Amino acid sequence: SRQVTAMAQERLGALAGGAVSQALARRGLAPVRACALPVAVAMALTAACTLGAALVGGTASAIALICVALFGANLASSSGWALASVATDDDSVATLEAIQNLGGSAGGALAPALTGWLAQASGSFTPPLALASAVALASAALYGFGIRRAIEVPGLSMSPASGHIPPAQ
Repeated sequence: SRQVTAMAQERLGALAGGAVSQALARRGLAPVRACALPVAVAMALTAACTLGAALVGGTASAIALICVALFGANLASSSGWALASVATDDDSVATLEAIQNLGGSAGGALAPALTGWLAQASGSFTPPLALASAVALASAALYGFGIRRAIEVPGLSMSPASGHIPPAQ
């Protein structure tokens, strides 16, 4: 039952990411900000809930906080995927996605080993969860303060298909 709840939060977060980005764009926010802002806010939520899960006393509370953290992480993920399509020209989207994926893959590869090492060294999951929270907060800051406008590639121009979030169908 708890696993089903966590999986539902992941799916809901992924769906919400697109809806939130689209709603922000419809309200007049620039497309890049309409995608980057949900990433930043959702990663800050993920950071807070992950740290909360490390510090809360009860198992049920920790699981509830991890479920909310999963929701935020997946909301950020879907908005992040949309970001590349509005942040650069059509010929550079795959390159930008590859750069984002490199960071995600590196973290995904290091996290299990680092988590195990920190948990074994400390005898607690609090340090690894606190580290994960700090990484999520750093990500929130990078997306929130570092991404302001589309990337201009010399020699290429934004096509009419780039630089916008298509309307919902």
